[in-house]
Formats: sequence, C-alpha cells, structure tokens
Amino acid sequence: MANKPQVQLTGPQIVSAARQRIRNAAPFLYTSLCKLAFLYSDEIRLPVENEKGEVELRSTCAVTDTGILIVSPAWIMEQAATYPKYVLEIVAFMLAHETLHYVLRTCKRAAQLFGGRATTGADYMVANIAADLAINEIVSQLNLSADPNWAAAQKDMIGVWPEHYQLPSGLSFEAYWHLLDKERPPAPKNGPKPASGDCGSGAVGKSSEQEDEVVKKAGYGRHVKSEAEAEHIARGFANDVKKAAELNRGDVPAGLAVEVDVATDPPKVRWEEQVRRQVRTGILSAPGRDVSDYSRLNKKAAGLGFGLGVPFIPHHKAFVPTVAVILDTSGSMACNNALGLALVEIREVLKQVGGRLRFISVDCEVHGDEQINSFEELMQTVKGGGGTDMNPAFALVSDSLTNARAPFPRPSLVICATDGEISQVPDCGVPTIFLVINTNEPTWMRENHTWADIIHIDPSELAPP
Repeated sequence: MANKPQVQLTGPQIVSAARQRIRNAAPFLYTSLCKLAFLYSDEIRLPVENEKGEVELRSTCAVTDTGILIVSPAWIMEQAATYPKYVLEIVAFMLAHETLHYVLRTCKRAAQLFGGRATTGADYMVANIAADLAINEIVSQLNLSADPNWAAAQKDMIGVWPEHYQLPSGLSFEAYWHLLDKERPPAPKNGPKPASGDCGSGAVGKSSEQEDEVVKKAGYGRHVKSEAEAEHIARGFANDVKKAAELNRGDVPAGLAVEVDVATDPPKVRWEEQVRRQVRTGILSAPGRDVSDYSRLNKKAAGLGFGLGVPFIPHHKAFVPTVAVILDTSGSMACNNALGLALVEIREVLKQVGGRLRFISVDCEVHGDEQINSFEELMQTVKGGGGTDMNPAFALVSDSLTNARAPFPRPSLVICATDGEISQVPDCGVPTIFLVINTNEPTWMRENHTWADIIHIDPSELAPP
C-alpha cells in the first residue's frame, strides 16, 4: 500500500494548529493570546550571520507594546524546512513566548530597571535576554508536545537558556537582569533562534522603524491597545493563572506565579538600599578596621622628636575585612524567587569587599566552602535543593574562631541569605546579618536571634536599582 503524501501546511494553518496546542496545554494563556491582534508580515527583519559567515537580513516575529503580534510566514516556512518534525511546537513556543512578554509587562518593567536614564542598544539587549531567560523557562514547562523527546530537543531549537550564562533556572526577569553583565552585554548563545533577545517593543520597549512602518502599512491603527487596556489584559491573565493554580491541575509552570506578582504589583519599598547600607556598615565597623603596626613608626612621630621619653606612635595600616557569606540553597529557596534575590545581593557584597569572600553553600548539609574571587566562581559552587539546616555552616564559621588549623581565618562579618524557614542557630561569635527573603517575616527569628541583625526582604516588593 502506497504511503499517503504529507499535506504541506501554509504559515497561517501552522499558526492555527499551534494556537490549538496552546489552548490545550495552557488555557489560562490562550485567553490572553486571543486578545492580541495578529498581523502577518515578512517585513520585520534582523541581521543574522549565515553558514558562510555573511550577514543577511531574515524575517522574524515580534510583539508590539500596543498588543499587535507580528508573525512572519517566511520565518514559519524556514522553521518547517529546518525542523519539520517540531514546527508546530516551535511556532506554539514562539506564540506563547511573545504573549508572555505582553501580559507580564516586561516592557514596563524594563523601563523601571533603566530608571529613567539614557538607554543604549546594549541596555535593551541585556533586558531582552534577561526577559527571554525567564520566559523560556516558563514556556518550556508547558505541555506543547506529546513527543517525549521535545523537552530536550527544544533547548537546541529555541534561543537562550540560563545555563548558557552559568545562571540558575527559575529566576525572575529582574533577577536575571541584575546578574547579567551590563558592561559586556551577552550575545545570544544559541545563534539566530526564536526567543533569543530581539522580541519587539512589547518585550523591552524598543520600537524599531520597521515595526512602526509594518503596523502603519497594514492599517492596524484600530487594533492598537492603550496602556490602560494592556494593564487590564495583564491583570486578567494574572487572575486566570491564580485560578488555574488553585485548581491544582499541574499545568501552571513553576515561576509563573512569581512573574505575575511582580508584573501586576508595582514596587513599594526600595529594600535594596537598606540591605546595602547595613552590609556596608557591617563591613566598615568590623573589629580591627584599623590595625596598629608597631614594626613601623608613624610619620607623625617626626613632629614629637626621637629618643628616651618620647612617645612611640605606631604606624596604622588599613584592615581588609573578611566576609563569610552563607547561602541557603534548600528547595524552599526556589519559591518566590528567593534564590535569585539572594544572588543579586551577594554580588553586591562581592563589590563591597573588592571581589573576595568566603562562600558557604548549604541546604541541610554544606555543599561548598570556598574562597571566591568573582561572581562567576560563586555561580559554579551554588549547589543544594534538599532540606534546610544552617547549623553545619555556622559550625564551620565557629570552628575558624577556635581552630588554628582551620582553612579560613576568622571572618569579620557573616551574612546569611535565607528564606527564614530554618531551625534555631546559635551565636557564632561574629557580627552577623540575616537577609530573610520571605513574603511573611518569620517573627520567631527576631525573638531567638537577638545577637544578629535581621533584614526582611519581601519578594513582592522587588524594586530595581
């Protein structure tokens, strides 16, 4: 019996089938997808380096900050030719990705991150990649395919992923933005793939002349949505996500609830300044900040003269504080973006101490105790995901106070970043700051840890610097 010839679908037909995939996998997202205006056009082009090393313009897809989803039939046909087995999944991924940019208000959140300062192309690139890292992780958890190999295959077909930048998965857009290098903006690590750093004005607010011209040429002015309409759609999406989560059907990706909360609840408190001020104070006021060196004479002694009966004024040398950072890497830290916020603050501590500190990674046991000289080194030592017990880490700190053979010297300051879901910790004998990252402040910590300073960080009040 002869094989049936395969039916060649057109671009719009593939989009229709991909939309159905989203409807089945994530009905809470499909509702918002249907509220976007679809515009088919091949005139949104990006410079891409081909196999010969030549730069050529290729059509792509984008979402505008006014709620218009521009879909390129040429791009769809290119995906169909390159990945015929997974073209529906790739297009569904793209549609979900661009829709999430719009309903999670990443363009508005990017403007908050920029803080009103003059922005460059590098700023937009970093912001777009940061948003893509968070969104790609979310979309990858949607059940867009019945093929068991799709979960692994999508990593090669879709643009950017946290592991490309040695970053942990499951963080928020803002956390990834803080952690990416702004001085040397990262180029997409997976080549000219969808969802890899250039998603239109609806992603980070950067509108190209091509985008404006395409919308104007198509006469889509009547489909343009106002800021109020965008906020209404975003809040409707947030309610749909929360309802789906309450039904406990298992189709709401981990991390989406955090993104929704950040998108719909604007920052109220700049807790970062409080953290950095207190950490800075702790470092500067650490015991031994100024050390007397009796092996050398102070320059001021010349004014008093020399000889018997003349006071000896010792030389003073600056004390370089040693800071020990304890990071709670238990499974609960993955919730509410606690791990991402902790890493952001630890990177700031690294800057304060000149890029050198003792780093202890611990859940219910110590997974790493090393001298760290850069944030890149630190990221390679973050391990855990189990239960929670900070006692082993504090025991190591206490050991450095009493054991002359301890591998690390006595620290001047201990900073412990945790979600507060920890047991009683004894006084380690060193000035200590707890960064408690939790929506609800654990009051028992203040009652039982009177020997430490405690800063409560509410993840829902994340404010950009």
